[in-house]
Amino acid sequence: MGVEKAEPGDEQAVAAACHRVLWDMRPFDADETRALLEELGGHVRALSPQVTAFVPGLAGETRETAFVVLRNVDRVLYPDAPSTD
Repeated sequence: MGVEKAEPGDEQAVAAACHRVLWDMRPFDADETRALLEELGGHVRALSPQVTAFVPGLAGETRETAFVVLRNVDRVLYPDAPSTD
């Protein structure tokens, strides 16, 4: 799968990982599952600051949805951090 070759946040790597997780019907073995979770976690960490920077420019439901997404990302990436809105 090439997890070690993918740069976190690289657009093509993100698309390939998401396609594998969402659309590829082949079964995952335990090692591939761990590798995909690690790869996706790296992408989330790399892209989170960029997404956070876009949120102030959003409006309405899109902005509200972005806040929910970021809150859930923080909850997953930093489970010991205090929760604030």
